[in-house]
Amino acid sequence: ETLAGHRGHVNACVFTTDGRYLISAGEDKKILVWKTATCQQVACLAIPGEPRRLSLHPSKPEFLCGDQGGGLYRLELISLP
Repeated sequence: ETLAGHRGHVNACVFTTDGRYLISAGEDKKILVWKTATCQQVACLAIPGEPRRLSLHPSKPEFLCGDQGGGLYRLELISLP
């Protein structure tokens, strides 16, 4: 199934450790969170730069995102359905 949501290329994707969510980062400067069971987008986060890398914390509901300009963002996955 195709998940439509980003405008342009997707630069990175990562599943949460429990497999319930997929996080994608695109050249549209957005990070999208998808519920894997339904393939539904459940969150959209905008950052100032184009996100290039994603890294999940192994035991906390948070992740890091690196952008093309060298910026690093710590984001939390809270209140997801």
